[in-house]
Amino acid sequence: MKMKRSLHLGTSIHRLQFMFLSFRKLETD
Repeated sequence: MKMKRSLHLGTSIHRLQFMFLSFRKLETD
């Protein structure tokens, strides 16, 4: 159960990073 939760947390963080990177990409264009 704990492992699943940490995995979910990791995926949400990864998603946030992706959104942040794409946002910066739009800003620089």
